[in-house]
Amino acid sequence: MLGSHFYVILSRMTSTPISRLPRLALIFLLAGVAATAANGASAPVKKPGEAPMAKPSARVVTIYEKACIVCHEEGVQGAPIPGEAFDWEDRLSYGMQELYANTIEGMGVSMPPRGTCDDCTDAELKAVVDFMTGKQ
Repeated sequence: MLGSHFYVILSRMTSTPISRLPRLALIFLLAGVAATAANGASAPVKKPGEAPMAKPSARVVTIYEKACIVCHEEGVQGAPIPGEAFDWEDRLSYGMQELYANTIEGMGVSMPPRGTCDDCTDAELKAVVDFMTGKQ
């Protein structure tokens, strides 16, 4: 299922009421798969025996909506947007442990320590990173 942030962005891009977006989102999704296939790349395929991605907990979603969405929804100051593989590609090349450390410790002025969620545990922050990168 596509994230709600996708619908909001798509609504803004196309000036389409959100109520009409599920059908339009499917068209965009299929167009993206067709474009990927036309470029000689294959769409991601679930590996045999691989467990389906778990749905994020309500706490993870609450943290994302409270602390992360402000910058990550629209890529403020270069913040990677959830669901945008290109935004995460370089960051993921350093490994998940590095992403976790950057989230917890911060990165200069562009990424505040703990993503401004001072009451979040390290485990909760890691779960949010997993959610945002699709690695949960």
